[in-house]
Amino acid sequence: MGISLLKKPNHLHHLFVSEEFQGNGISRILWQHVQQHVKCDSFTLRSSIYAVPVYKKFGFTESAAVQTKGGISFQPMELLLSCQ
Repeated sequence: MGISLLKKPNHLHHLFVSEEFQGNGISRILWQHVQQHVKCDSFTLRSSIYAVPVYKKFGFTESAAVQTKGGISFQPMELLLSCQ
């Protein structure tokens, strides 16, 4: 169905939802679960080009130009959280 993986200290390495389950809020649930483990920090990630709109809904912004590594393009993104 879905998986998330956070690499310490704050890099969202994976957030995937199977295509058949996309659009059901699963990515938001996974993302909220990840956030519970880092209360006051920032997050970085390398988004697939197609997933950029999803991460923007979560508050991420582009942190650099689109990059390509190993023939795969990705968008570096970051989210700065405020301390509560």
